[in-house]
Amino acid sequence: MQSPPCRRWLASHDPFWPRIDLTTLRHALDLCPSVSDVRLELATRVAVDHVAQDLAHWRKVLREQGYRYLEDLPVATDKQPGLACTYLRAVQVQTRQLLQRGFDSAAEVSHE
Repeated sequence: MQSPPCRRWLASHDPFWPRIDLTTLRHALDLCPSVSDVRLELATRVAVDHVAQDLAHWRKVLREQGYRYLEDLPVATDKQPGLACTYLRAVQVQTRQLLQRGFDSAAEVSHE
């Protein structure tokens, strides 16, 4: 009997942002086994940096309003995903793009 995979987490450089569960991310991206854990972690670190840069001003405003963590924000009542889910989705999309492009062109990823 195989034991369940060990959960791997990527801590953010800023505790405002949620930690990334690399095991869940790997499953969500449906990655083939040839993508190593190290490659996934590296791509995710770059993705987290890109998303954090894109949202830096917004984060600053929220911190000034007293929010210490993204998860502290109230969830909309219309059953829309919370902003933490939106952030995690942005990291997921950016990670997929980086893995598809390869790291030789990682510096070219747009911040638009």
